[in-house]
Amino acid sequence: MLKTFHFLRRKVDEAQLLAFTRQLAVLIRSGIGLLKALQILERQEKNSTLRMVLATAVQGLILGQPLHAILESFPQIFDVTYCQMVKAGESSGDLGATLEHISSFRMRILCTKHRTISALFYPATVLVVALVAVLFLTTYVVPRFESLLQANHSSTLLPMLTRILIALGTFLHAHAYSLPLAAMLVIFALSVGGRTQPGRLLKGEIALRLPFLGQLFLMQNLVIFLRTFGLLLEHSVPTTEALALAANSLPNVAMKFHLLQLVDRVRAGESLIDLLAPSPFMLPFVHGLLVVGEESGHLADMLLHAGEATAEELDRHLERAAAVLQPIVVLILAGIVTLIAAAMLLPMAQMLQLPDL
Repeated sequence: MLKTFHFLRRKVDEAQLLAFTRQLAVLIRSGIGLLKALQILERQEKNSTLRMVLATAVQGLILGQPLHAILESFPQIFDVTYCQMVKAGESSGDLGATLEHISSFRMRILCTKHRTISALFYPATVLVVALVAVLFLTTYVVPRFESLLQANHSSTLLPMLTRILIALGTFLHAHAYSLPLAAMLVIFALSVGGRTQPGRLLKGEIALRLPFLGQLFLMQNLVIFLRTFGLLLEHSVPTTEALALAANSLPNVAMKFHLLQLVDRVRAGESLIDLLAPSPFMLPFVHGLLVVGEESGHLADMLLHAGEATAEELDRHLERAAAVLQPIVVLILAGIVTLIAAAMLLPMAQMLQLPDL
């Protein structure tokens, strides 16, 4: 059964995983045994992959396997952090509360990702529309005016802006098939290169160094790290193991690589808070909170508090980003359209012996 699953690799999205986790937590906290709860969820589950996982979990529990060991057989669905927290919940005897923490924690992270995507969606969409509009105008509209303009300006040169636009349109029209193919090859090469470890590391570093947007990506990853690290410590996971798991949960490989390098140094006895101080991936106000948490002996609580504070700061940054990027993108689009219109109208103004625009 497991081999069939790994071969098919069907999709279980984050929303479905969250729903399963929350439902299991509610059933367990209401007094229903784990085996019975999984059987109930198996009968009502509509996703075939998740239903197969639940059936496997039921069989495993009957054979005496712990739940976290069963879930580890499905790494495409349950990551290491999820399984580690389930293990901690089973060890403490309060699996229901642990599952509720997992659900709430992952819901906050999912909302953070969605807010980041939503803030960047509008500017990205407008830029794509602008690119399509420019390609259409320069490839299909401008060439139809070219013969007319050249005929009426046979003795005089066309305005520089018009000549540039015509040259661009001619180039795009002449390479209408080769340019898309070249673009596809470049995208394919970048995609393949981005899947290698050096490529993923380079992509992560570039993302964090982007003007304005780099701060967004940094705070998004920092929220995930702080919340994951704090929740693992709260469930009595050893510090070095929790640090490694929290680092591996990050989508940005550059930040993940940097934090994983600290694990051995922390294991050797160095203070994690001191190591994070010079880190380019640590915000000053977050480090201040962690110093207070370490000194007071409540590092787990302070990590969670720092994660919430960073999430609030990310929300404010997203609002500012949306407020700044949207008018900038509109102005860029308006400027491009204005240049194209001016390039087409300037020769007509000369034809009518009107003053230059």
